[in-house]
Amino acid sequence: MMVLDRLRQWEALAPQLNEIQQKLSKIKGNEVVMLLLRPSPATPNPSHESLRICYESSIVVIRTFDQIYRVDVLVFNWHTIHSIFLAIVTILYCTWTIPSVTRDTNVETLMVDLKTASNILSALAEYFVDASRGRDMLYELSMATLRRIMDSKSHRRTATDASISQPLVTPDGASDVRSRGAPSAHGHGSQPRAIEADIVSFSNEPLYFPEPSFDDFLSSTAWEELLNQSNGSVTPIDTIMRVYSMVSTRLRV
Repeated sequence: MMVLDRLRQWEALAPQLNEIQQKLSKIKGNEVVMLLLRPSPATPNPSHESLRICYESSIVVIRTFDQIYRVDVLVFNWHTIHSIFLAIVTILYCTWTIPSVTRDTNVETLMVDLKTASNILSALAEYFVDASRGRDMLYELSMATLRRIMDSKSHRRTATDASISQPLVTPDGASDVRSRGAPSAHGHGSQPRAIEADIVSFSNEPLYFPEPSFDDFLSSTAWEELLNQSNGSVTPIDTIMRVYSMVSTRLRV
């Protein structure tokens, strides 16, 4: 973390710039953090702390790009496309890899960030076909991740409900099995259904994620398979980015 500390010191000592330059500098600084802490040949298995910092930096990159986009000063070039896509892949990668991130992730907030990135890629797609393809690839990754988060939260909720269910003794001495503290039909138990409905709406939004599916360009390999959900391991970020670059090159031919 010594290099990271030096990076923070340089950032603090950087000359004061105008607002847009500060935002661009903020993006570049967080990109360096992502490149420094993400999995690499030198550090194939970084600590969860490093990945969480990487995760937080990737969120900052997306939200800062959104601020720049809203004031109409976004630079429309390949570097912007790559930066946005790498940030989203990093967010999703860390969500799959770190149990605490999966547990703490707010589904609604994640959906907002994903749609934010999709909006920007849609704007970039008017000039670069790669942005459109990246947006489609983002859809596949996003939906697999949202489903995984919902399944994880559902399993934990079921386990919690089961642990707090215990027999109660009625006045006549009979045993009555009831749930102590379980959510009522009208309480917070209805929230997951609302979130699931939002995910369905998210997946059916044609403005952000038009068909056809990008799996067609990956020899019908589903993203759940690419991410190796079955054995608990996750494909390295570099591999995902290489697949994206390879397919983008193929589409330009």
